[in-house]
Amino acid sequence: MAPKTILLVEGDLDTRQHLDGVLTSAGYSIEAAVSAKPDAFVLGDIVRPQIVVLALRLGDELSLDLAEHLKASFDARVILVCERGDGIPADHVTRLHPMSVLTKPIQPLDVIAAVEEALAA
Repeated sequence: MAPKTILLVEGDLDTRQHLDGVLTSAGYSIEAAVSAKPDAFVLGDIVRPQIVVLALRLGDELSLDLAEHLKASFDARVILVCERGDGIPADHVTRLHPMSVLTKPIQPLDVIAAVEEALAA
């Protein structure tokens, strides 16, 4: 069962294109792919995503408030994408109760499994 909407929020163009390609090849439809938090807030309110694949860090900013907004507003299932050694305290991540936390570099099967797990929840 493919999700109705996936919002992909990733600041790194190469990673964003990689994730978009992996998910599209697996039969999922990416409703929107953006790189900046303000765009994600606006598109989130328009798209009302079922699943959000979200970089924990967008440039110099953390995206925790965006994740909280999308979960609270639309009951979106959040899959966080982190850099190894991001230096983000674990309690910041766990308070969001993400469906999955993926660490870059992301393996194709890992992101597909994370989306499938989120759909099954």
